[in-house]
Amino acid sequence: MINLLTPIVNAITVLESNHNLIHRVRSLLNDVEKKVEACFSSSITNSLFSISEELNIMNNVAKRKIFILGKIHLAAELLDPKSQGLELNADERADALEFIYNLGVEMKIDIMNDLSDYQSKQGYFAKKFIWENSLITDPVKW
Repeated sequence: MINLLTPIVNAITVLESNHNLIHRVRSLLNDVEKKVEACFSSSITNSLFSISEELNIMNNVAKRKIFILGKIHLAAELLDPKSQGLELNADERADALEFIYNLGVEMKIDIMNDLSDYQSKQGYFAKKFIWENSLITDPVKW
């Protein structure tokens, strides 16, 4: 039971901390989902829960992930200079780009050229000092 609850409690503790970690929400939720699934593959846990209970728990974790995870989290991960959304799959990347584009339209800012420069490290983002600074600065502030 502790092995099942520990990843959930750890993720809640990290996300509810006083640090801005919006860029880590997706990876933390994926980690919880993987650890819960791994927990049920061990023989110790199998004796605590019936198969239907295991499936119910895994379904509830998946539903909670869908409920929590928004396009803003994907955009934040894409804009994190340390990872630049490298772990996002194609659909998540498209959702992140769509969110950023729509936000730019709403704010009347042509943001896609800047985003393209950011992703390809061109223009303003071609400067070495910018990327060196990103390693020591909180991604939300950067």
